[in-house]
Amino acid sequence: MQRAELHVAIREKTGKGVARSLRREGRIPGVVYGGQDPPQPIDMDGRELWQLLHAGGGEHLLVNLYFGAEKDQGTLTLLKDLQHNPLHGKVEHVDFQRISVDRPILTTVPIRITGSSAGEREGGVLEHVLRELNIECLPLEIPDAIEVDISPLGIGQSIHVRDIAVPERVRVLSNPEAVVVLIVSPTRVTAAEVTKEVVEGEGAEAPAESAEQPSE
Repeated sequence: MQRAELHVAIREKTGKGVARSLRREGRIPGVVYGGQDPPQPIDMDGRELWQLLHAGGGEHLLVNLYFGAEKDQGTLTLLKDLQHNPLHGKVEHVDFQRISVDRPILTTVPIRITGSSAGEREGGVLEHVLRELNIECLPLEIPDAIEVDISPLGIGQSIHVRDIAVPERVRVLSNPEAVVVLIVSPTRVTAAEVTKEVVEGEGAEAPAESAEQPSE
């Protein structure tokens, strides 16, 4: 997994009012936790955070945090959680977890589908059910993604977590019986769509039938 860099400032004050004030100034509040040290409130430039998130690493990546102008005391962290505004989707808060390069950690990585299945060429429909995998490994060995080749799949066939090949020193924690991807029969899809149309049609006609009933 790629390692990013981010300059942050120690946040002396906390609270919703402080957080709102920081956001108006273009800064994003956050916290660093884990390890032997207590949680540390921080804030960072919103533009730098946006660039970090859109540089290809996604929302789960290793980040060296620097608490000042110099880069001699960087703190290695895992970007653990992003809180988004429910209205406009902008990031409002960030959690970083302190980590050590020689201690395994628990994290999630995206599942990347590759190939073109035989089932799709026959008219089947691809359903990507599980999009992330829970794993345990050393921080510097976290894969950017786990690739799943769907080329051999025919209609009615599926790939489970137990079928996925992962790097040697990566341990999968997700349920091995969970379905990752499957190819659905076009007949099944058509039947589901017809059922939905019938139900919606019945629902649309119900008020008119009710209106025609004589009042008691």
